[in-house]
Amino acid sequence: MYVKSTAPRSIGGILDDGIKLYRDAFANSWPLALCAQLVLAVPALIIQYQFRGALAAGSPQAALAVFKSPVVWLPYLVGIIILLGFYNALIVQLDGIATAKIVSRGRALAVGFRLLPRTISLFIVMFVALVVAGVAVGVVAGILSALHATIMVGILVVALAGIAIYVWGRAFLANFALVVEDAPVFKSLGISWALIKNNWWRTATVYAMAMILVMALYVIIAVVNAALAGATLSTPFGVGTVISQLVSLVGGAVLMSFIPAILLAMYYDLKLRKEGADLASRVNALAPQ
Repeated sequence: MYVKSTAPRSIGGILDDGIKLYRDAFANSWPLALCAQLVLAVPALIIQYQFRGALAAGSPQAALAVFKSPVVWLPYLVGIIILLGFYNALIVQLDGIATAKIVSRGRALAVGFRLLPRTISLFIVMFVALVVAGVAVGVVAGILSALHATIMVGILVVALAGIAIYVWGRAFLANFALVVEDAPVFKSLGISWALIKNNWWRTATVYAMAMILVMALYVIIAVVNAALAGATLSTPFGVGTVISQLVSLVGGAVLMSFIPAILLAMYYDLKLRKEGADLASRVNALAPQ
């Protein structure tokens, strides 16, 4: 059973806490996760049918044109936006378990979609920052190329890529701060930045290990999907597609709340570490010199 830690945990301890949180919240979280997967299933089916038609025409240009069609990308964009609302709702439910304040699915959905415009704004801010950085790199790289400083271009690109990864790593808990603390966009970025200070590698390691676990589980789902696809080769296209989507729906519903549970456990661990560091700083400041 998950019990919110009162002291900083090791990397293994954070993963263990996240798994317990995921397990304890699963009974309440899976319906939300299933609804979120259903939202994405509709545009996925549209893509499959459109792509099948393009392949039947035997034209590579037609296959590429599928992804440019508003009939394909617009439902997918709408699905992703709605998915963010469900993702927020999952964080609300997980946080309710973590803080021993059980939140109903209705309440979680209300909060999740109330915060949806803020979440979209957060991702727009991060995307714009990424684009601006990319344009700046391109301009500088272009100038250096004109000066035939090829080695400098390579060094610049590698250095800025490292900086971008570091900055993203400092900001990637911003949406958790936005939901858990009900913080505005830029304040949530500041909270994430402050929490991950001096803990970048710890945070990256926990996230990487959680992703490895999830990817291993998704590989199992893919194997099952492939086996079922092979078994339905003689059936009409629609039957195989429906079976494939059902497997993906079930797998997604089971796994969708896993990463948020790990990240929420890490979020609270980082808060404990920051509070401890702040307390130590105050004590040192009061100590006689």
